[in-house]
This record gives sequence, structure tokens and C-alpha cells, in this order.
Amino acid sequence: MKTMKFFQTQEISIMDVEVGMIVAREILNNRGVVLIPRGFVINDPEHFVDMLSQHSVFTVLIQKPSESSIDEDIVTEEETSPTALKIVNFVKNFDSKRASLKKEFEKIINGDNLHEDDLVNKIQETLEVFKEDINIFQLMQKIKDLDDITYAHAHNVTLIAYSIGKWLDLKPQDLKDLSLAALLIDIGKIQIPTVLLNKKASLTNDEWLELQKHVVFSYDLIKHYDFIAERVKQAVLLHHEKIDGSGYPMGITGDKIPLFARIISIADIYSALTAKRAYRDKKTPFEAIKIMETQFIGKLDTNILYMFLNRIGDYFVGQMVRLNNGETGEIVFIPKRNIYRPILKLSGSDTLLDLNSPENSGVEMEEFY
Repeated sequence: MKTMKFFQTQEISIMDVEVGMIVAREILNNRGVVLIPRGFVINDPEHFVDMLSQHSVFTVLIQKPSESSIDEDIVTEEETSPTALKIVNFVKNFDSKRASLKKEFEKIINGDNLHEDDLVNKIQETLEVFKEDINIFQLMQKIKDLDDITYAHAHNVTLIAYSIGKWLDLKPQDLKDLSLAALLIDIGKIQIPTVLLNKKASLTNDEWLELQKHVVFSYDLIKHYDFIAERVKQAVLLHHEKIDGSGYPMGITGDKIPLFARIISIADIYSALTAKRAYRDKKTPFEAIKIMETQFIGKLDTNILYMFLNRIGDYFVGQMVRLNNGETGEIVFIPKRNIYRPILKLSGSDTLLDLNSPENSGVEMEEFY
């Protein structure tokens, strides 16, 4: 026996937390997203309480350092995140899912006989990730590193659109049709010259007009399938329309744009911004959030857009990032304002870095890993 430091674990009110206490169990918000990871050391109780109060969390399981006479035989074990393992397994199976969906796309492109059950199965395969309780927005960061941009984009737009639909409390059949539309939005790009799709320089006006035709091409490829609902076809055709009338192909405005198209437009833009393109590197999720909040106001459905931006920020709590000053850290809190400037805990210390603070105005998140 010898005197050693150990930790007492107990659940307490957040008002009773003290400096040096350690969070013993990850703290989740009401949607199951991690707010504070297990092992977080509390150095600023006032900030800690304020953070959790905003999410209506009022108790916390903590470990408090203590000393006692105990046996030296202490067993430690490393935990492997179940979510991380699920993401790895999902990415491993990505190639087979991609090949399977390509076969169905080729049937549509070639005008072959296509069965409703085949498309329904593809939707179910795409959405099965939700059954595994995987953080889909972190999952998409892994998928975007793969080569097949067309399939990855279709896959990711479907996941995002489905998530938005769930947040809007859409009915099961609505979610099914929304997901099918999202999966098919870019199928018409097969008729756009590859050299145009992969061009690194800015498009000329004529090239831009040519690229816009893909929505009509997509619609034409699916319009003769009777089992595809008309609202699915309309969402495919109109997902590039904008609330202010600046979109295409018809330039319609406001509520004249169908709900599915308004949802998919947001999903499409976020997925495109956070994916690598021939003409630019991919944006980080928070760069995408900033762009959507500052450059698309008045162009996207405002209510859906702000709901989306506020929701997805929480999905990146616990995410490790690399900063432009060479430091690394973990996202521990997403503020209600300036979602794209979160609070980080720097690696190797318990220092919190608030990207909203004026002194940190030049610090940016460069890489998520």
C-alpha cells in the first residue's frame, strides 16, 4: 500500500464545479451531439457553467483529484471510439456502394428499364448510416478525400437533405421522395463535357450557360419514369433556383420554388463548398458556414438556412483541427453568434482559445482531422 493520487467520481450541479475537476462522462446536447468530451479539465468554471446553461445542461459527472492509500495494481485501458470505428468501416465499404449506385445511374442514362425497388434500395443503402448513430458531417469529411467526386457529392447531398428533412419533421414518404431527388440532382452532368466540369480556370459566360443545362438534362432523364413522383422531378429540375430570382433554369422566386428544391439547394451548396474541385481546394466546414451565412442571405430559404447552420455547428464539437499558426486543438464549444468562430482547447494543455476574441482575429482553422 502507498499513498497515491486518484479521482473520486460523482455527479454534481454545474454550479458546484471547481478548478481542476475533470469531466468523467462526455456531455451531450439534446440531440446527442457531444458538447464537452470526457477528460476535459475545468479551468474556468464560470465559462463552463455559461456554456452548459445555454444547452440546458445542469448536472455533470466529474472526477475530483484526491489522495488515499490504495493498491498499486491499477488497470488502465484505451478506448477506441465506436463512432470512429463505424466511420472507418463505412469508408471501407464505400467503393461497393459507389459501384452499385453507378449501375442504377447507367440504366437511367441509357434509358434502360429501371425498377422502383432498385432505387429504393439505393436510398436505403445511403441512409443506413443513420441507423448506426454516426456523426454524418464528420463522416462526409472522410468521404470527400476519395476520388469519385460525382458519387461522393450525390451521396453527401442526400445525407444532408435527409437530415434537414428530419429537422423539419417531414413525414416518412416525404423523406423518401426528398432523398431520391437529392440522389438524382446531378445525373444529367453526364451530358456536360468533362473538360468543362474539370476546368480549373473561370468559366466563360457561354460555358456557364452550358453547365446550367445539367438540371434540364437530369429532368429529361427521369421524367418518363412513372414511379418517380412529380415533386421529385421538380426538385431535380429546380434545385438551383434562388429565392431572389437569380437562379436557374426558370428564375422563379420565393415560395414558388418547391420545398424539396429549397432544401436540396442548401445541401448542394454545403457539399460543394466542402469538397475539393478542379478549380479550388475544399473549404473547411466552418469556412462553408461563414460563406453560406454571409453570401447567400436572400438567395436561400432563410428559415431553413439558419436552422441548418445552427444545427451542423454542434456536430463538430470534439473535432480536432489544425490552425494556421501551427497549433492544434479540439473544438469544445460553438457560440450562438458567429458559429464559424468556435472555442478550442489547445492540444497538450488545458488552454481555451476563443476564436471570437479580437486578439485571435488572425487565427483560422486550416484543417480538420
